[in-house]
Amino acid sequence: MTPKMIRAEYSEILSSEQIRQILGVSKRKASWLLNNGHIPCQIRKKETRKYKVQREDLIFYLNDREKYPEKYMVPKGAFSTAKTAQQKEESFPMVLPQDFRDWLEDEWNKLPDILTADMIEKRTGYTKKTVLRWMRTKRLKCVVMRHDLVTTKEWLMEFYCGAGYEPRYMCEKHKKLVRRYLKERG
Repeated sequence: MTPKMIRAEYSEILSSEQIRQILGVSKRKASWLLNNGHIPCQIRKKETRKYKVQREDLIFYLNDREKYPEKYMVPKGAFSTAKTAQQKEESFPMVLPQDFRDWLEDEWNKLPDILTADMIEKRTGYTKKTVLRWMRTKRLKCVVMRHDLVTTKEWLMEFYCGAGYEPRYMCEKHKKLVRRYLKERG
């Protein structure tokens, strides 16, 4: 359904049932998308008509999901009754504590100040393709130097402490780094 069709057929405030119909998903998945902040909404303490969603927020979600599908991937097995290995895996905090930045600074003290996508790939475990996508979409700050996109150690740490910290999508090397931090922090 296109944004134009949604605007023509639906009022400015949508219910979870309307969200479910527009997206073509189960009630459970619609609730998950709303409860986990993928689609901004007002959540009330009612059993019925619990969610109020602005039509434009849904349209933004649809456009953003089209541009960045990996950002909205649902954890494997999230809507299955069978327990998967991923569901049993330890959980990470939704937001990292303030001192993670200082810890990371110590951890990466030997990294050079200017980093290429190849260098980031070796250090972080993310593919060069992924790193370049972060740079091109401006999620990871960068500049062009000698026909190559580069970033700084400072910007990479900023990214790791902010937009780059998405527990569901972290590569194994990133998870190990966070696990080690959490273990050392006690």
